Amino acid sequence: MKILLVLLLPVLLSACSGIKFKSNISPVLAEHVQDSVDADKVIEYSAEEIQRYQSSGLGSLIASSCQQGVNSLKPSRYSIKRDLKYQTQGVGGNGYVIMECSNDFYPGCYAYLECRALAYDIDFGNS
Repeated sequence: MKILLVLLLPVLLSACSGIKFKSNISPVLAEHVQDSVDADKVIEYSAEEIQRYQSSGLGSLIASSCQQGVNSLKPSRYSIKRDLKYQTQGVGGNGYVIMECSNDFYPGCYAYLECRALAYDIDFGNS
């Protein structure tokens, strides 16, 4: 019985993947949630990894984070990568490669982190 449950669970979960729910949340919030879900599908690759795929370059991206005071949150790579995922998704891509990151000085910032990346549309042959 347990084996049957384990075998059926992925089928049941995948059957629900296209379901959309209606609710009374604002359209702006709903769009933000959908963008967040879509951005989670964007993957970071290394410059070597991206060469293994059929891909089209979509352009360069820049993401930055500024710590405005000693007691403010420090710039994090996590927030930079999240921003790069949103930007990549926004230009129609599904992958990106970080080319460089730097902790430069920026006026008004106690600490500053900036990363430059390239967005890609990777064809996995699932058409």
